Amino acid sequence: MTALARPLLRLVHTPADILDMAAAYIRVLFLGIPASMLYNYTASILRAVGDARHPFYFLVFSCFLNIGLDWLFIVPGGMGVGGAALATVLSQLASGLLGAWWLLARTAGIEICRDDMAPSLHHLGRLCAVGLPMGLEHSVTAVGSVVMQNAINTLGSAAVAAQTAGEKIRQVFTSPMESMGMAMATYTGQNYGAGRLDRVRRGIRDGLLIQGAYCLA
Repeated sequence: MTALARPLLRLVHTPADILDMAAAYIRVLFLGIPASMLYNYTASILRAVGDARHPFYFLVFSCFLNIGLDWLFIVPGGMGVGGAALATVLSQLASGLLGAWWLLARTAGIEICRDDMAPSLHHLGRLCAVGLPMGLEHSVTAVGSVVMQNAINTLGSAAVAAQTAGEKIRQVFTSPMESMGMAMATYTGQNYGAGRLDRVRRGIRDGLLIQGAYCLA
């Protein structure tokens, strides 16, 4: 994907005057995908064993680290958009390493031995059965975003900058909704594993009430 960054940006009609910056940014993000996966994996395992606090703490630390590194790389460092991408990847890596450390060193009952490293077709199948529907759900909005971005790119770099700024504002208002969705998924998974379907039903009901009230507000 890193090698295809520039062709993909051309495919969605990225304006020529920002093509180099966009390619530099997205290449770093592509290379940093393992860092994001590390945090997501460790955070999911910690939440599954009932520890939802430490993934949150590590994420908050990552956010502030990202802000600090953005300033360091862009203002004194003069690295431009590549510096912003690098700051994002390093902050994600920091949160992932913290999650892995807490999981392996400070969480009881979690041990990894050589036999655990062998692939398991059963577990691969279960992961695909759970993950593919969620991936399809996210791909619907992702594909729509690409189509919309392609249309906006044809309007020039000024329109791209305006849309990007507006998108950040939208994310501020919709992030509580997305966070509630992730909380409901974690809560449901924990209680389903414990056989507490009554709590699953109450959790979904209360989560929908919270979401509805926030949307109305």
